[in-house]
Amino acid sequence: MTTSGSFGSFEPVITQVTAMTGGALMDSQKEEITRRSFDALVEMYAPLYEREISLDDLHKMNEFYQTPAGRRIAVAQANMVNSSMDVAQQWSVRVQQIIQDVLAQ
Repeated sequence: MTTSGSFGSFEPVITQVTAMTGGALMDSQKEEITRRSFDALVEMYAPLYEREISLDDLHKMNEFYQTPAGRRIAVAQANMVNSSMDVAQQWSVRVQQIIQDVLAQ
């Protein structure tokens, strides 16, 4: 998850949640929250990876993400995930409009 850039997709969530404390957290507390949150994320994702991807393939993926092309793709994927959240919200609004149009017929 580190070499593929997956963690980058979750950083805004932690930033947003810790911001809700109104600045009450010290930097060391933010670091502890981030570390423990990512540990929990790995713990939750590990069964999915184990079920879907072989250990050999994970090693190969890790090797790939350490190449220049892999690093570029990791950054692009993280950017796309963040952008896709905006797209998903816009799409949800559009689906609601479609539902209203269909119901009004």
